[in-house]
Amino acid sequence: MDVPFDAVKKKVYSELADAMITGLDQAQIIPEEVQKSADYILRYLNEAKTEDDLLLILGELGSRWNIYNGVFLKYKTEQIKRRDQQKLQEVKSRLQQQLHV
Repeated sequence: MDVPFDAVKKKVYSELADAMITGLDQAQIIPEEVQKSADYILRYLNEAKTEDDLLLILGELGSRWNIYNGVFLKYKTEQIKRRDQQKLQEVKSRLQQQLHV
């Protein structure tokens, strides 16, 4: 069952906040950059309407502030796995149709 997109965005916000806190705790980012990144997150993430929008925003966020790369990679990997599973299912269905013809 697919998760509603708003629930996905809520989870992403939480994971980005965790990455932010970890980055600060480990001195991987300075408070001024945290503020800039938070402004970016609030400005753009709410505008995401699709999974592709979300990934574009996360990719840009990760390229600007590397503390967020893990969040981007997680969601990109999930998307790739899901699309691969869909393709495999399509191939299976076609093969089954060919065998029953």
